[in-house]
Amino acid sequence: MASQSTPSEPVQEPVKKRKSSKFGFKNGLASLKAKAKKKVSKNGTVQHFTGKDAEDAAEAAKQQQSQSRGKKRKNSKIKAPTLPKLPLANYTFAKQILAPSESWGRLAYDAEDTQMHALLTTKYQNEIHKLSFFPDDILIRFTLSQRGMTPFAARKQETERQFKLYLRFHTDNHYDDVLTHPKLNGNKSLSSLKQNITALPLFIYGQDKHGHPIFWDDGSSFAKETQLDLFKSDMGRVELFRARLMKRMHNVKLAASCNYGKMIYKHCLVMDLSRFNAKKFVKDRKFHEQNTKQISDLFPEVLHRLYVINAPWAFRSAWKVIQTFLHPVTAQKTKILGRDFISELSKDIQLDMIPHSFGGIGPWDIVLGETPLEYPFSHSDSAFKYASLPENTEPVPPREAAPDMNKHKAKQMKAMKASGMPMHEEKSDEEVEEDEEEEVTLGVDALQISSHAQSEPVGKSQEQQEVKSNED
Repeated sequence: MASQSTPSEPVQEPVKKRKSSKFGFKNGLASLKAKAKKKVSKNGTVQHFTGKDAEDAAEAAKQQQSQSRGKKRKNSKIKAPTLPKLPLANYTFAKQILAPSESWGRLAYDAEDTQMHALLTTKYQNEIHKLSFFPDDILIRFTLSQRGMTPFAARKQETERQFKLYLRFHTDNHYDDVLTHPKLNGNKSLSSLKQNITALPLFIYGQDKHGHPIFWDDGSSFAKETQLDLFKSDMGRVELFRARLMKRMHNVKLAASCNYGKMIYKHCLVMDLSRFNAKKFVKDRKFHEQNTKQISDLFPEVLHRLYVINAPWAFRSAWKVIQTFLHPVTAQKTKILGRDFISELSKDIQLDMIPHSFGGIGPWDIVLGETPLEYPFSHSDSAFKYASLPENTEPVPPREAAPDMNKHKAKQMKAMKASGMPMHEEKSDEEVEEDEEEEVTLGVDALQISSHAQSEPVGKSQEQQEVKSNED
């Protein structure tokens, strides 16, 4: 019987194990010697091999691409729109607007608001009657400024503190006639104003769909090359400059109210941060904190919405600081947009109300510190009164929930303490009760405001001192 033979299986040769080195190169020392050659670049500099040709090349290309993108972001400017600027000769200004949220005025008050308004009106009637420019919106805004603070005694205390600051600001900076006072509008003063507006180029241009005029800020105060020493050393100069801008905006709102027959006392602010420099912000942080808080204290309830455009990633840290000194409602309604801001911005603001340099098709030429020359609403003083407006007969819309002002104030006080900013002292319960019992009537000229009640002790500018000495 023939023996059966099984098919022989192929013999597998042992796999030759590669040598390795402690440096991580395959094939051991021979490979290391072969690859450890120096490379000379085109410009003659020596490049030492790391053992990962492909990875090194990819990493270098990635870093170069990242640096290129960084430079583009740093030097980026607002791109010109594809649509041309509208010709002014054929342009028709908006004839109708959506109802502004503030147009119901005192009709939207609750019981505590009514009580607060009456308190300010009666307690400070002597001071108010001495002012020639005191539109109805001022009392309304201060009445609502601390809505959400509890108990009512605490709300009253904080509201009065801010209102006293405003009365002093109004008087010291001639808010009644800051645009017409001979001394404040002479050659010397106008030269100083030109320096201010060059350093901080703000202007008024257009309105949103609800008729709110718009401040535009190119963000120069956050730019690396901008020097703010002039303002840091003379806060009186800052106050006077602020009074001019806010009085012009106040007048534009009055003109818009007269035109549309609706109360408008809020405005928008669009801030371009394409030139934002994080190191510069850190250097000037205290100035920005102080400036933001003073505006918030002196002009509460005036900002309908803040738009931050071309916001770089580094601005996130700065925003955490800035929003501490903004009213919680304002901070909540702020829109922080990137370089593709125009599509989002145009949801609230028509393209013809956006300046051409900001991506719109607005027909007017920009005039720094003012409204355009041929703008339909004047920034000059007028005799218009809100009281002449017809009462808004539409149903009062539901009020938004009041913010937690106690929490906001505690957070703000903590930030002020960390920044070294002067803080006002809290009154005891006994002092608050005594204030409620007393009827204090102080004239503006003799108004005594404790240094503890100020955001920052502010000295008078040279212009303010000269005007005061001439009046005396």
